Amino acid sequence: MRTHTFSFEVIMVPVSDVERALRFYVDQVGFTLDVDYSPNDAFRVVQLTRQVQAARSRSVTDSATHPSVHFATSV
Repeated sequence: MRTHTFSFEVIMVPVSDVERALRFYVDQVGFTLDVDYSPNDAFRVVQLTRQVQAARSRSVTDSATHPSVHFATSV
């Protein structure tokens, strides 16, 4: 019997203070800032990626991708 492995690729987290969430996840948790996009004052999206060790990521999933977190306002 084959077992399936499921993984999260992207998690969307609506926040009221993007800057505070950004600083927490980068400074405290160790995420890397990938994208910080704000076409106007009412909308902003930030994408962060958690860098995991290659050996660990291969044991968890066959995918070469790393999970990302998106923070957004006015979504």
